[in-house]
Amino acid sequence: VEPLLAALAKYNLLDSVNVEKRIGRTYPSLFHAAQILGFTNAEGEGIEGLEYALEKQLNPYPRVGEEQITYGSDVYLTLDMDIQYALDVQLQEIANLYDPNIIMGIIMDAKTGDILALGSYPWYDPNAFSRSNPRQRTNNTISTLLEPGSVFKLFSLASVLKAGEAKLDESFECTGSYSFQAGNSTVTINCSTAHGTVDPQMMIAKSCNGAIAHWARQTDEEAFYQTLVDLGFTRSWDIGLPSRPRAQIADPSTWSARSEATIAFGQELLATSLHLATAATALGIDGDLLQPHLILRIIDASTGTIVKQREKEVVAHLFDRADTALIRKGMHKATSDEGTGYKARVNDFEIGIKTGTAQLFNPEKNSYSDGSTLASSLALAPIEDPAYIIYIGVEGGRGWGADLAAPGIGNLVQALISQGKLRKTR
Repeated sequence: VEPLLAALAKYNLLDSVNVEKRIGRTYPSLFHAAQILGFTNAEGEGIEGLEYALEKQLNPYPRVGEEQITYGSDVYLTLDMDIQYALDVQLQEIANLYDPNIIMGIIMDAKTGDILALGSYPWYDPNAFSRSNPRQRTNNTISTLLEPGSVFKLFSLASVLKAGEAKLDESFECTGSYSFQAGNSTVTINCSTAHGTVDPQMMIAKSCNGAIAHWARQTDEEAFYQTLVDLGFTRSWDIGLPSRPRAQIADPSTWSARSEATIAFGQELLATSLHLATAATALGIDGDLLQPHLILRIIDASTGTIVKQREKEVVAHLFDRADTALIRKGMHKATSDEGTGYKARVNDFEIGIKTGTAQLFNPEKNSYSDGSTLASSLALAPIEDPAYIIYIGVEGGRGWGADLAAPGIGNLVQALISQGKLRKTR
């Protein structure tokens, strides 16, 4: 700058020059992980995402040195950008095919709780944040609370198994609907079809509403509720980002006669994609619920010391190995020809999946939408000893989770194999 000013002064051109200091960042990954990173304003102040949440650590401060360079702390994330790119490709593909309102995706390390990829569509380029809108900047995967639908049956069955009160050795006969008396009224739960004879594994594979509703009703309400609480469905998860909404399930004292049955298949509660993926850590071999992590470490720039380091954290031991094995076997059966998740199948690799399709509640009409849905799938890979948890949710795409989300799960597993992060199991 100084040689330029000297040259301008020589020719009396300084009066037409205005010099101002600009502070800013460049985001080379463009829209990838944009809602996670956020952005800074012209003064270098964090406005959204980690830029805002870690303002004190990231904002440069004077450091004595020959060039008087200023540094902020170094922040390392758990994200694997190869996996992040693969996830974003799938979200874009779903957007191109179905034109939904929003798409949410998350891939977690099932052994540590590390978030390896987290995507939210629509997205934006933080290098040009002024041309974005709030809808693009919202990180729906961690902030949007929705009724999860049938993927929640995994956690309802886990709760039923833990209580040990339901007669799971007696198969349920699904005729296409399930009815029970509630006072002077008859409550009817509908299934997508008549599923026939259903045991717990086939309940997962075929996604039978009646079976899980029946077994939930055989389970003490408080015991059923408490396990869902233990899984994190009334709490918020702090992963270092500003938005951390609390999942919502009403206390049993306020339940109606049908609440336990409808909660069992994913209605009458609200959760984010992060809540669902995190709860799935408890479906691994050890049955341990893990704290989710996004920040791997923070290193102080002035001293070079590590001021924060991610450590694996077991929040609670929840389930016996036999119970989680039963659930995972059901998820694996869902990829068979008779299961709802067959479109997620990957050649020579065994995964498990639970699909879901939830009607969206319209508060203006105080009723559920006839067509618009949350179509989702939650998967574990490989299924025998899960290394990865994968969730995709498509809101407003008008279709089934088996069609809108499950194929993307299979594509992501194939991407993990291609990247050398998974080996074929057969």
